[in-house]
Amino acid sequence: MPPPSNLKPVQQQLFAENGAPRPSAEKKTHIEVCARIRPLQITMQSSSSYFNDHHASPRKPPVPSTRRAGGIPTPKASAKGNKTPQKSPAPIAEEDLFYAWDVIGKDTASQSPRTDIVQGRTHQYTLDKVYGPTCSTKEVYAQSVKPLVMSAMEGYHSAVLAYGQTSTGKTFSMTGTPTSPGIVPLSIHQCFQCLEKDREYLIRVSYLEVYKEQIRDLLADGASQIRLFDHREQGLIIKGLREEVVTCPKQIFEILAKGEKRRKIGATNMNQHSSRSHVM
Repeated sequence: MPPPSNLKPVQQQLFAENGAPRPSAEKKTHIEVCARIRPLQITMQSSSSYFNDHHASPRKPPVPSTRRAGGIPTPKASAKGNKTPQKSPAPIAEEDLFYAWDVIGKDTASQSPRTDIVQGRTHQYTLDKVYGPTCSTKEVYAQSVKPLVMSAMEGYHSAVLAYGQTSTGKTFSMTGTPTSPGIVPLSIHQCFQCLEKDREYLIRVSYLEVYKEQIRDLLADGASQIRLFDHREQGLIIKGLREEVVTCPKQIFEILAKGEKRRKIGATNMNQHSSRSHVM
């Protein structure tokens, strides 16, 4: 089916890639939840103490709970001779220790029995999509993020949130590396690819940080007065936030690098360069 002749160049490209536009109501209400299971870091793989402290590895069985149902403590053994020896589990191949979660099909994550402190219990979670440790960021982007970017280019509000505890790979997934670009640089390039044939659009970039319930403009040289308003029709409005007009991906990357240097960074037990704040 050819695209209608009255569409702008960017809309024609979107039509060619995605077909006829979906109903706007579907785009406004659709939320997709995905999980990405990361492989263990090299430092974790080579550290036996990490497995002993954070995983139920074959070398150290999980400690049974000292509480009954309802939170009542169980009686403690009064004599050393009353202790019941724990049976050692069967040996597990070293490579199997690297993953705490298993991927079942395309949308289910199952907790590995080795990392569940309650023996015999199985935790499974079904989401819209589950990406295993071998999936690349480009695969994640192509399947779950690119449709949102294309919707944004059509005029719909879109957002991607990375959520997880320290050292689960949020920064790697969003920012990436020079050899494995993350979701943010991939999205930026996709936007400019859509706009190559249509110069009617103007792109502005802002970069703000939320830290300890305080909002800070990462592009402002000094202190900035930022105020938030909840508009009935337009939604959240941020006043006083600096905007930079950009014409190419390189300019955006330079702006992000400038703002990144001003972020709150601190070391944790699991990550030497943990981001202590949220940015938008």
